[in-house]
Amino acid sequence: MKNKSLKDLLQLKSRELPAILLNWKEYDQQTVLITYLDCTRRQMEFTDEISTSLNEFSTFHNKSLNQMAEEFFNENSVENYNQYFDKITNPVLTEEQKSLKEFRRIQIDKAYEKERRGGTKDIVIGGIVLVVGTVITLATLSSGSGLITYGAILFGVVKIAQGLYKYNM
Repeated sequence: MKNKSLKDLLQLKSRELPAILLNWKEYDQQTVLITYLDCTRRQMEFTDEISTSLNEFSTFHNKSLNQMAEEFFNENSVENYNQYFDKITNPVLTEEQKSLKEFRRIQIDKAYEKERRGGTKDIVIGGIVLVVGTVITLATLSSGSGLITYGAILFGVVKIAQGLYKYNM
């Protein structure tokens, strides 16, 4: 007998699920029941052939589908299929996973703060270079030899722009 878990069934497309219901003898009871419940969750309409197969399945097990579903829910400590679906697809985080997630968040915050401090440093350095370059350019402008200080002004402006970008990330 074939056994498929809910995670396996969720990977199947809606058109593939009826094949499990039609060939219910090839699968274990839980697989057929989960398939039936998932088909109802997906609001699929059952053909006469599938309805006949489901009746054969319930007759074979001497229980109605509702009785089997109720037993299945009790075994898995859930009230309905939606709770079971949520329980399987969204597993509960353990304490270790929660602490790792918190640690990861703290590390990201530290990296962000470090980048922001680097941005502040770039703004200060850029400002100093810009001011010094401007002062030297104005002082040497009359002699005509202040061409190199234009590079300092440009460098200062670029450094300030980089700092602002990092600071506002």
